[in-house]
Amino acid sequence: MKYDDMRLACIRGYEWPAELISLTEVLDTLAGVLDINTLRKLIDTYSKSEDIVVTLVTKEYLGVAKLWLSMLSLVEVKQYIVIAGDVETGLFLDSMNVPNCKVILKNHDDKKNKFTSPTGFTEKGLAISVLKFPFVKLLVELGYNVLLIDIDALLLMKPSAEYFENADVAFQRIVYFPPQIAEIWGFAACGGCFWFRANKKAIGFINKVIDIQRITYDDQIALNVALWESNIQWDISGGNEQYISFNNEIEDTKSYFKDQSAKTFDGIIEAQGMNIRALSPALFWRNDIVPLDLSKVVIFHPNSPKTEAGKLEVFKKYGFS
Repeated sequence: MKYDDMRLACIRGYEWPAELISLTEVLDTLAGVLDINTLRKLIDTYSKSEDIVVTLVTKEYLGVAKLWLSMLSLVEVKQYIVIAGDVETGLFLDSMNVPNCKVILKNHDDKKNKFTSPTGFTEKGLAISVLKFPFVKLLVELGYNVLLIDIDALLLMKPSAEYFENADVAFQRIVYFPPQIAEIWGFAACGGCFWFRANKKAIGFINKVIDIQRITYDDQIALNVALWESNIQWDISGGNEQYISFNNEIEDTKSYFKDQSAKTFDGIIEAQGMNIRALSPALFWRNDIVPLDLSKVVIFHPNSPKTEAGKLEVFKKYGFS
């Protein structure tokens, strides 16, 4: 299906409700929700020659956080920051000497506020997820390459620099959402696993994503629409730099995604001179239609329920507990 307005097609049904529009204030400045000076003291101890890994967590997912941190220690990642979304999480991370950044959010009582997005996020979940791109932007502006992964995305290997070689932006490739874009490209960008290089081109692109987030609460939609509206062209020729703009629907997105899962796709945004990389789903694993070889997986990010118990059950099924 062709869309006259891809932004409208993707965002429809995912607009900010009036009662939650105040959550978008962080898109303008983080000064009201975190102590930037304290954050600077932390990151000033980090080297700009190595990426900073960032994740976000609240008290509802401390069990998942323990697993995430245990895997991080096994792969010997030293430069990371965990964004703590409430007091309890901050205390938990401090007790484990985990480098963290405490954010000060309004008291989001999900028992009183019954809002749940079509993708399963509560008000508190949206208050946390809307911080992703502003926080990454802050670190990139300070000169650090940043890998952001969700708390339910486990690092099984320390990502090699070659995965992001020559890229300004890279992301985990997924198959389903938003479907309007996935059915044309044969994939979409995951809002829970992406990488930005510290340069002006990446900052400009993050600003575009943030502008779209003023309309939609879904960061994954914002990321994909920003790519689409930047007129990205993808090279699916296997590295022969035969860049094309897609405009036809792929008949069987799932089969195509599986067949191409071992490949990394590179893209260009000519107007900004940007290089974009869509990472191999076999290495940055998300969808179970892709054959799984855990010995080769860099980031293991299986689809899972929104509850902590559900996520832990999924990880246990694959041998992580």
